[in-house]
Amino acid sequence: MTDELQKHISKVRYVVLQDLFPGNIGQVVSALIPSATFAEKEGVFVNHSGLAQLIHRGCVPLRQVRTEGQVYCDLAGRKGLVQASAIRVEVAKRSEEHTSELQSH
Repeated sequence: MTDELQKHISKVRYVVLQDLFPGNIGQVVSALIPSATFAEKEGVFVNHSGLAQLIHRGCVPLRQVRTEGQVYCDLAGRKGLVQASAIRVEVAKRSEEHTSELQSH
C-alpha cells in the first residue's frame, strides 16, 4: 500500500474491503469480506468486443466467501442464493443490450 493511499484511507471513518489477498491494506480497513475467485463465480461478462458471454463456476466457494453479487444483493435487502440466470432475466427486462443474449439461451 502506498503512503498516499494510506493517507486517504486514514481520513475515512469506515472502510470495507472485499478482496482475495488483502495484503497490507487489510490491516487498516474496518471490515474485510473474503472474496470469491473467478472459478467460484457464475454470471455474464462483456468482452472487449462488447459481446456478453456466460461464465459458469468451476467450484463452490467456501462458506464464508461471498461473491460480489451476493454482497450487493445482501446490501440491497435481497438476501439468499444469488442465481446468475435470474439476474440476467431481470437485467434483460430493463436493458435492450442484454435481450438478444437472453433469447439465445
